[in-house]
Amino acid sequence: MRFFNYCFYRISHAYKFLDSTGYYISGSMIVSACQAFNVIALFSILFSISKINLSKPIIIVIGVLFVIMNIFLYDKNKFYKFHEQWENETHKTTKGWLVFIYVVATLVLFFVSLYI
Repeated sequence: MRFFNYCFYRISHAYKFLDSTGYYISGSMIVSACQAFNVIALFSILFSISKINLSKPIIIVIGVLFVIMNIFLYDKNKFYKFHEQWENETHKTTKGWLVFIYVVATLVLFFVSLYI
């Protein structure tokens, strides 16, 4: 959970420079997408092993569940709480790159798993 909190903070912090109003929503949506993509990729691999097709309604339900969960979990107040916690962290650049690599790897895994 701490990892996703950190991802939310770093993504929202990056979006704060681009858009000063909805940055925490952008962070929440990207974290939701990454979580949903990871679960869908896992289901896709498991379903392909058992020769069952993963239907679109299942994919949509998984995505909606993560969005709803994270809308309530991550808000503006949480962003400022995390900002106080990680404002003066060490190795900020390295950790930022790790979050970026996680997001890109999640997207790659998701699209590869859809073609299995």
